[in-house]
Order: sequence, then C-alpha cells, then structure tokens
Amino acid sequence: MPQIKGRAENLMELLTTQVGVKQQEIDALLDITRAINDNRSEQQLLQIYDLTLLVHLRVKNIAIFLHDETWNLAFERKITEAARAIDVEKELSPYTDVVRFDEDGLERPEALAEFDVVLPVRHKDQALAYVLMGYPHKESYEVMDEKIRFIQAFTNIAVVAIENKKLFKRQLEQEGMKKELQLASQVQSMLIPDHLPDDDRIQMAAVYQPHRNVGGDYYDFIELSNNEVVFCIADISGKGTGAALLMANFQAHVRALMKTSGQDLKAFVRQLNENILVITRGEKFITMFLGRYNYSTRQLVYVNCGHNPSMLYHGGETLLLTEGCTILGMFDQLPSVKTGSIQVPPGSVIINYTDGVTDVQNEKGLSYSTDHIIHYLQRHPDTDMHQLVRGIMNEIYRFKGEMEYVDDISILTMRIK
Repeated sequence: MPQIKGRAENLMELLTTQVGVKQQEIDALLDITRAINDNRSEQQLLQIYDLTLLVHLRVKNIAIFLHDETWNLAFERKITEAARAIDVEKELSPYTDVVRFDEDGLERPEALAEFDVVLPVRHKDQALAYVLMGYPHKESYEVMDEKIRFIQAFTNIAVVAIENKKLFKRQLEQEGMKKELQLASQVQSMLIPDHLPDDDRIQMAAVYQPHRNVGGDYYDFIELSNNEVVFCIADISGKGTGAALLMANFQAHVRALMKTSGQDLKAFVRQLNENILVITRGEKFITMFLGRYNYSTRQLVYVNCGHNPSMLYHGGETLLLTEGCTILGMFDQLPSVKTGSIQVPPGSVIINYTDGVTDVQNEKGLSYSTDHIIHYLQRHPDTDMHQLVRGIMNEIYRFKGEMEYVDDISILTMRIK
C-alpha cells in the first residue's frame, strides 16, 4: 500500500507540474495577446517574446531577423559577432520549415554553429522572419516536439503582430501622402488657368494630364493689355511633388518678370534663366515656349527654350516655331538667345504641347509624333479648339492601346481669328 500511495503521489506531482507548464504557456500567450491589444511597440513585443523564451523555456541564445525592405537583426541575446553578420538571403532563405540540426540529421552550416534551431516565419511564399536559437530546456517527461510547436506558435503570433504594425504604419503614411498629393493637386490646379479666352479675336483650349496626381507641366495665358497677350507652355524635369513645387515657383517668376522685362523677350529669358539657377542650383532643367501676340499688328514674337516646337497651321501648311535658345537652368549665362517673329494670318491655329505627347508609345514601340498632330489638323482644319484638344487626346489614347502613359501631358491650342 505505501508503494501504491507513493506512485500515486509521484503521478499527481508530475501531472501538477505538467499542468503548471501548460499554464505558463497559456499565460505567455495571454501576455503577448494583451501587449498586442494594448498596441505595444515592436521592441516591447520582442522583449516579452525574449522573456518567455528565457524564463519559461530557458533558451540561452537567440537572434531574430525581421524583413523591412531589407533584412535586419531586430533582437539578439548572447550571440557572437559572426551571428550578427549572418547573410539572411544566403544562409537562411533555404530553410522553409523548422529545422533542428541535431535531430533532423542536417549538417549545421558554419555561420549557424552556435544555434540548434532555425524557425522561419512565412506568409504564403514570403519570409517574414527567421528566429535562431539554442535548444529550450526540457524536463525528462517533456517532449521536445511539443516545446518546439509552442515556440513556433508563439513566434508566429509575435511576428505577425509586428508585421501588422508595420503594415498599419505604412498605410497611415500612404494615407498622409495621398492627402498631401490631393492638396498639392488642388493647389496646382489653381495655378493653371481655369478660364481661357474665347471671343471674336481668339479661341483657346487646353488639357493637362499629370502622370501622377501632380506633375511638372505648366501652361499659362497673360493679358498684358487690351491689345497684347502672352502665352507659354513649359516642362520641368522630373515628375511628382518636387516638379510641381518647382512649377509653382516658375509660374511666379514668369508672371513677375513679364511685368518688368516682358517687352524684350531676350532680356526676359536671360533673367528667367538666372532665377531658375538660384532656385534649382543647377539640379533641374526647364524647357519652355513663350509667345507674345499683338492683336493690332497680328505679329507673334516668340522664343523657344529647348522645348518641342510649337506648330502654326494655316491653309494646309505647318510652320514649326524653333527660334530661341537652349533649355533653362543649365548654364549660368545662356550662350545665345534668338527670337522669332511672324505675321499670323486670320484663321491660323497654334498648337503647343509638352514631350509627354510625343513620348507616348504603342505596343509596336512606335511613338506618337508631330506628324500625327499635323495629320489630325489636316483632317479637321476648321474644328473648334475644345473639340481639337479632345480629338487629339482621344487619338493618343487609341494609339497607345494597352501601353501606359510615361509622362505628364499638356496641350495648349489657339485659333487666332
């Protein structure tokens, strides 16, 4: 009887110990879950994870590599410099499941000499983390497979929580960027004329299609007097918010200088070039076509600063307006500035555009060219300017097929009556 009683007491003690171990595991899962619900930081989650492995499982050494654009050692305890320098892609990516070197019969690579277990955490085909550790301590009655399964489950919870925090942070950043882009787009739309003249002397129409929400194209129309107007189109190098900010600054300089030196286009362009260099420090360039038209004399004086040549179409003939200088913002002093001067016959059409139009390619690798625009004009010589802009844009859309737009697109058209 004493022996039976002793065995019963030992069994009860063993069961109590096993229950205690399971309770510790449940408590660890509750601790990490509470920390996640309390929105603890990544570092705090890793500390809870480490404390569980150290206190409850007595894992002496550990290294956790997390992926965030690149692989980084996010947490470590009692590892060598060699372990800190592990090349994750080379040394760990071959492991897609839990590996226990001694028990799985695998050769332990030299880089992993101080670790017994490699525990990858994956989502579908994507590796999120790799945990390297020594063996957890176990009592004689415990099964190592169960220990490893618990660590694997515990690790998955911690790593997925950290990954979700990163995703949420990225989402917030993207939402913030989206709002900033929307605001920038609204501001940019205020800088581009929302009303162009349509009267018995001139009809104008335009389109601006940024490659993204905002871009670096610019066009403008300025009335200098009842008899004289200025129009221009420009393309700032680059895309996105940076180009849009420079475009806004460029517009301010164009309008300010036009009041002081607009009568002399050569002086205007030289001063504008100097101002651009101050703004951009030579890191951005601007192409521009600018014309000054006098209703009474019907004279158009223009300067083309490295821009796609505007086209003057009349009576089936097309004249490319090429006189000018090199692009702005490249040289401290422009080497040469020329102006062009022409008499504009009644009914002439002038088309100004940025290189986003001619950068459009179709699936055969062919580009939409100035010849396409000229042929469209020849087929629709008397069309309304609004219809002309829509027609060219529709033709570009059909031409590109399934290909993507690669740049901002701007077209400014006018019929001088």
